[in-house]
Order: sequence, then structure tokens, then C-alpha cells
Amino acid sequence: MRVVLLTVFLLASSTNPIFSFFGIYIQELGGSTSLLGATSAVAAISELPVLFLGGMLTERLGGRRMLAVALIIYCVRLLLYSVLPSAVWVLPVQLLHGFSFGIYLMAAVTLVHQFVGSDLAATAQGLLASAMAFGQMTGSIVGGILLDRVGIFVVYRLSIIVTALALAVFVLGMRWYGSRTVLSVERSV
Repeated sequence: MRVVLLTVFLLASSTNPIFSFFGIYIQELGGSTSLLGATSAVAAISELPVLFLGGMLTERLGGRRMLAVALIIYCVRLLLYSVLPSAVWVLPVQLLHGFSFGIYLMAAVTLVHQFVGSDLAATAQGLLASAMAFGQMTGSIVGGILLDRVGIFVVYRLSIIVTALALAVFVLGMRWYGSRTVLSVERSV
């Protein structure tokens, strides 16, 4: 479970500046406040098919694969944000929101529940929410400092690196965790 919490913390740290400073980013690209409003609507709409298919996705892929897929999509999404030639391109990239955020949230909730079982499910969800909140606070503080020093485009590019780090932590951590589980089962036999 620690691997999932660390992954969630890193992801929240990397994506919070993206979404907190989205208006500044759109303005730097030459966009308007009405475009900013449209991006929010597109993001919300993009979650609908993911939520509708959530049960099937969870059953078919499982929490681990879903979280890895969501992190990969986040990396692609952030990379696309960092290279857009103009503000109007933000709208199609926002369609990836449901497939990054929506899948990530379903996967994280599913995984922490699987790790602790029904007896500690509420505690696990509280820890998940705390990891997310601490990540958002860290991302806001560090992102704000970086925004003043290096600008919005560098902040977006640095977010890609931290998101890729979250993916590496998750994949390597799950491999390590999986091998430790196998070893502990073999030792008990």
C-alpha cells in the first residue's frame, strides 16, 4: 500500500501545478477565459465514458494495470500540453482527462481497498485522500515558487518528469512488492 500512497503523492504533486495554473498557461498560449471555461467542460465530459465503463475496466484490467495505464496517459497528456503551438489545441488534449484522472482515481481506490481488505477500507481511503492532499499542497508550493523563477512552460515540463517518476515508483514498487509476497508465501510453506 505504501507504493500506491507514494505514487499518489508524486502524481498529485506533479499535476496540481498543471491544474492550479491552467488559466495562466492558457493565457500564455494566447487563449481567453472562455476557452478556460470550455476546457473544464471538456474535462468533465471526458470522465463520463470512463465512469460508465469503470466496472468493466476494473474487472478486465485490475487496479495495478489501470493505475499504470493512467500514469502513462498522464505522461502523454502533460507532454502534449508542453508542446502545444496555440491555446485552441488545449481542448482536444483535455479529452485525455477522463482517461488519466478517471482511471487513476478508480485504480487507486480499488488498490488500497484490495491491500487492506474490508475491515480497514475506510482507513485506507483516508490515507489515500491524505496522500493526495499532501501531494497537492506540495505541488502548489513548489509549483508557485518555480512559476516565479522559471515560468509556466518549464513548470509543465518538470511535471512530466515527476509524473514519469511516479510511474517508475509504481511499476518498480509493485514488482518488488509482488516478489516479496511470493517470497513470504514460499517461506510460510
